[in-house]
Amino acid sequence: SLDLSFWYNSAFGSPVGRVQGTGYVQELVARLTQERIKEHRLSTNATLDDDPTTFPFGNSLYVDATHEVVVLNIITALNLTTLAATGPLPYDHIPENRSFKVSELAPFATNMQFQCMNTSSFISSTGLT
Repeated sequence: SLDLSFWYNSAFGSPVGRVQGTGYVQELVARLTQERIKEHRLSTNATLDDDPTTFPFGNSLYVDATHEVVVLNIITALNLTTLAATGPLPYDHIPENRSFKVSELAPFATNMQFQCMNTSSFISSTGLT
């Protein structure tokens, strides 16, 4: 099964899956906090990420592209363990009720979107706290 292959090669069962997604997570955090990455020790590119022209802040939309496998690395690096709630996949059978299904998590031409929403104007206009 592809689930078995991706679980142990790219996702929660991989010894390197989390590390391979950490660079993307570092860039995501940099964009959300609008602070440069302080230490490039993993899969980030200091030449691009330290340059305001190639890695700008303050825009309302950013688009980054990657491969399906890297999406699984990112999910693992973000520690989205709900997607692995039923635990490691066994080698001898495919559990029918498994939570990790690569066809649902990273299908062909998949995309992952992160949104940062500001609710301060909504709260002030409605009086909610």
